Amino acid sequence: MTPPSVLSRNAYLTYALGKAARRRLQDRLTARGLRLRHLTVLALLADLGPQAKTASPRGWT
Repeated sequence: MTPPSVLSRNAYLTYALGKAARRRLQDRLTARGLRLRHLTVLALLADLGPQAKTASPRGWT
């Protein structure tokens, strides 16, 4: 049980919200046979377009 004094802290509430959102996202991805890292790669491809296997995304060193 989380103490009431902690529940009123913005940092804790932000942490708890992020944790719940991540769990929900992981559940939805898992239902489709995907993991969070797959979503990351797909987002990079959507932002940067097709990439050669040996290429680093623009801006990465």
